[in-house]
Amino acid sequence: MTHRGSNRSGSGCALALGLLVAKLVDEEIEAVATPRLRREILAAALRDAELSAMPLEPHELSVFTRTALRKALAKALGDSSANEICVRLGSALALSGSRRASTLPPPAAAPDTSEVVTAVIPSHRVRAARSAP
Repeated sequence: MTHRGSNRSGSGCALALGLLVAKLVDEEIEAVATPRLRREILAAALRDAELSAMPLEPHELSVFTRTALRKALAKALGDSSANEICVRLGSALALSGSRRASTLPPPAAAPDTSEVVTAVIPSHRVRAARSAP
């Protein structure tokens, strides 16, 4: 898998979700490893996947997580930890993929006020109401 910059071609929403999930990847690894080991794991995974940076498009990030990252995690932390991390990341990626911008409903339109009826009270009724005991 080679990096072709396709993570920049998605919509802004998909990119934002990708950034959040990429941050989650960092946090999940750092929860069980030192910051230095986290960097080493990510560097090994990126080398293995022939990428210069972590993919940000949800589908590409999912593939990266299941293949190169899983392999690097298993080598550094063992199969059990790698499986746990990948299961949690897989859940987050599934959620991010289901919330892609193309599947979001369009924003609600402003209400149509063209047919709003304004009540007009004749002035003689207002005067009569004010003078009533």
